[in-house]
Amino acid sequence: VISLFMDRANTNQPLTILGDGTNTRDFVYVKDVAAAIVRAMTSTSTPGFAVYNVCTGQKTTLTELANLVVKLFQAKSEIEYAEPRVGD
Repeated sequence: VISLFMDRANTNQPLTILGDGTNTRDFVYVKDVAAAIVRAMTSTSTPGFAVYNVCTGQKTTLTELANLVVKLFQAKSEIEYAEPRVGD
């Protein structure tokens, strides 16, 4: 959703949020995920397979994200809301 919002804000197109925008995500930088995977693969403290959650612990609503992208791009994009996807 970040790259979609950025592409649309870059051309001043509307940013569409599915649902009311209050649903939250925990956005993690891809290099942090890659580093976590490497650490898990090379760890000797847990033999075999284990489950790891990689997150920041910071919730961001999709409306907060859209507003931030519009602000950072200094865009004239409107934020629109559409019907949520089933199960989201």
